[in-house]
Amino acid sequence: MYPINLLDSNVSKDKTNRYCSSQVLGYYLNTIHFPFNHVNIRKSFSMALNRQKHVDFCSEAEFVAYTPLPYQISQCLDSPAKLQQDETKAKKLFDETLDKIGMEIDDFPTMHIFTSKFYYQSAKISKSQWEKVLDVKCTIEIVELVDLIKRWRRGNYQIALLSWVSWIDDPIYVLQSFQYENYKINPVKWTNYDFRHYLDQSMCTKDLTKRAELLMKAEEILIEEAVTIPIFYI
Repeated sequence: MYPINLLDSNVSKDKTNRYCSSQVLGYYLNTIHFPFNHVNIRKSFSMALNRQKHVDFCSEAEFVAYTPLPYQISQCLDSPAKLQQDETKAKKLFDETLDKIGMEIDDFPTMHIFTSKFYYQSAKISKSQWEKVLDVKCTIEIVELVDLIKRWRRGNYQIALLSWVSWIDDPIYVLQSFQYENYKINPVKWTNYDFRHYLDQSMCTKDLTKRAELLMKAEEILIEEAVTIPIFYI
């Protein structure tokens, strides 16, 4: 993947090329607090979702998404790292994780899904699927978009349903948002040593092929860690 072509100082602004990016609708999980500080619980929530149902219901949806990156810049559309729907595996992984931490399903907290009115129906579909597959309780809270974004940025949520768009045609724009847990723009407050290493290395190389390989590895980690649950492209 090649980086964005920067505007030459001799080119007039009215001739600037425009980049069109798809939006990615998905869930952002607060990884600081229980239960989403457990990677296997995050994975089970991801695998429990039938994304195609969301696509079939929403007229704006293009097709299902398994990465938080727009498909125009993703290198992992066909990656084995994708967490595809598997209800049996999702339930098994969820139950095994609860057993490992010594928790009964009756003691598992109610999941609070924060969303705007625009994506309420998608939240309802997810609520139904999570309750059916994982036997958890979920509630939906509709908030104004500006308040939802404030909650998202402050980490004041469990599950937030939002759309994300990349402003430049380069994977680094989205990936770098997750590089450090203390970044204001890192909504899930997650970090990973290998993920940071690949991003750091990608910024130090002039070899564009090598850079693309490093960014792909970073994207695969982001998918495998399930800190977001992408649903579909808009």
